[in-house]
Amino acid sequence: MPPTPGDKVTMGQELGRSGTTGLAVGDHLHFEVLVSGVSVTPIEWWDGKWICDRVNRPLKQAGLPEIAGVGEVPDEPAAGPRPARRRR
Repeated sequence: MPPTPGDKVTMGQELGRSGTTGLAVGDHLHFEVLVSGVSVTPIEWWDGKWICDRVNRPLKQAGLPEIAGVGEVPDEPAAGPRPARRRR
């Protein structure tokens, strides 16, 4: 059962279910975080590496757009041996 406003939530607890409603053309979930009654964007508190590893990398691997401006995943290096370094 999803929590109701004011409930404390625990790790692993179901927060909601996705689905289509109204004029939506695809499955989706509306999610909001309130701190003292003020709507906040929790992504502002997430570490860039965390976003890169847990959000952007799976999105990139799936061929989907990444979240811009935070934790961009570098392009994978080309497969094969590395060229030898030249000594000066």
